[in-house]
Amino acid sequence: LVVEKLGPKPPEAGGRSSSPDRVWAPSYSEFMAWRNTNKRMQLNCKSISEERERRSRKGVLVVAKGFDASVPEGCTPGKHVFHLESMLRDHFSSCGKVKSVCIPHAYYSSTIKRYAYIEILGKKAIERALKLSGSEMDGHKLVVTPPLRQMKKARRKSLKTDRYSRSKTMDVRGYDTSLPRKIIKSALVKHFSSCGEVVEVEVMPNLRNPKTPKFAYVSIYGEGAKEKALQLNGSDMGGFKLV
Repeated sequence: LVVEKLGPKPPEAGGRSSSPDRVWAPSYSEFMAWRNTNKRMQLNCKSISEERERRSRKGVLVVAKGFDASVPEGCTPGKHVFHLESMLRDHFSSCGKVKSVCIPHAYYSSTIKRYAYIEILGKKAIERALKLSGSEMDGHKLVVTPPLRQMKKARRKSLKTDRYSRSKTMDVRGYDTSLPRKIIKSALVKHFSSCGEVVEVEVMPNLRNPKTPKFAYVSIYGEGAKEKALQLNGSDMGGFKLV
C-alpha cells in the first residue's frame, strides 16, 4: 500500500523515497511476512509457557540422603518410616507442593533405607529443592540430588505400589452419587488430603445401575492416616455428610 501526494513517480519496488512529502507503508507481501513471523513468535512463547506449566503440574523428583534411619527403642520400623517421611515432607514444603515422599520399605524388613524419593510440584521446584542440600533435619545434614538417571515410568509406578501396599483403605459413602465418577474422585482426593497422601480412589459402581456410584474405596498413605480419616466421619462434602 502506498500513501502519497501527487508528484513524481514512486520509486521501484523495494526502494525508499527521499521526498518528505510522501509516507511509504509496507507492501501487502511485506506485511503478511511480518504478521506470520510475529504469529510464530507468539506461538513459540505460548508453547514454552504451556511446557513450563505442564512440567510444574507433572512435578520433579529428587533424592534425599543423610537422615538418621536408625529405629528408636520402642518404635517399629514401619512407624519410623512414616515419621521420617512426615519430617521430609515438612522440610521440603518450601519448595512447592510435596506430592509424595517415599522411603522404599518392605513391611517385613527390620532396617530402613537411608534414602527417600520426593516428588514436588511447582515452578522452580527442582532449584529450590537442590538448595536444601546441606541443610539440617533433626541434627543431620541432608544431601539432595536429582536421580542418577531419569526414572522410568515403571519405577515410578513401583514406588506408588510400595506406598499403596502400606496405605490404609477406607470405605466411604454418603457423597452425591449423581455426580460423574471423575468429579467424585477429585472431590474425595481433596477432602482426604489432610489425612496423608491419597494414593488411590476407586469409585465402585452400583450393580443395579452401573452409572450410579454406590460407594468408594479411599486409600491413604501416611502417619496416622487411619485415625485422621476416621475423624472426618460425618464431615460435609458439597452439602452431603460422609460416612
